[in-house]
Amino acid sequence: MQCESFDEVRNILSTYPDLQKLTSATSFHEIDKGMRRLELEYCQQTFEVQFNFAIFYAFTKFQENELSNLLWLCECIAQQQKANLDEGMVHVGP
Repeated sequence: MQCESFDEVRNILSTYPDLQKLTSATSFHEIDKGMRRLELEYCQQTFEVQFNFAIFYAFTKFQENELSNLLWLCECIAQQQKANLDEGMVHVGP
């Protein structure tokens, strides 16, 4: 749909609840700026939600890695293979 006037743009914005606050704008520039601001806010919220779940996933993976390392250590000690301790351990970082 194409709009020919500023009032048509306002009428279309008024049909969307999230965009109704942009109907008080007095120019196309203000509407464009407001739309970009809303888009950035939504992007920020999406990033925060994904970031939170990514932290939980990473924490779980780190815990699995720690358990695997502990099992390797226990098996090496039980089999008296202390020289092979570093072969099966996975380290993260420097």
